[in-house]
Amino acid sequence: MINYDKDNIFSKILANEIPAIRVFEDSSNLVIMDAYPEKQGHMLAIPKAKSRNIYDINEEDLERLCILVKKIAEMQKIAFGAAGAKIIHNCESEAGQVVFHTHFHIIPYFTENKTMPDSLNSKEKQAEAVRKLLV
Repeated sequence: MINYDKDNIFSKILANEIPAIRVFEDSSNLVIMDAYPEKQGHMLAIPKAKSRNIYDINEEDLERLCILVKKIAEMQKIAFGAAGAKIIHNCESEAGQVVFHTHFHIIPYFTENKTMPDSLNSKEKQAEAVRKLLV
């Protein structure tokens, strides 16, 4: 692995050194609310295994992560009434990667006439709505 920075923000979140709104966690992955969301409901799926991006992540870890990304996108659709989702993974700084720990952005999108329900007006409420469906 090339230049993995063990002090990156996601490593610190995984180690509980920095707080985050946790949506889901298992032995392999963590899903959190994005601290600086592009849109309401924006979540990040982060593997616990150390890797910088898709170029050096173990294939088994990537498979588990991608299955989780799909599940989170499906749950956002149900919980938020989203019409679709944007899934983003930036690889290297030239492509916009800022935090060098593998992660996927899962961003719900709505139609022109529909937005996030008023009852889900905070990150905590959005996280809880998805969390309930993952049980």
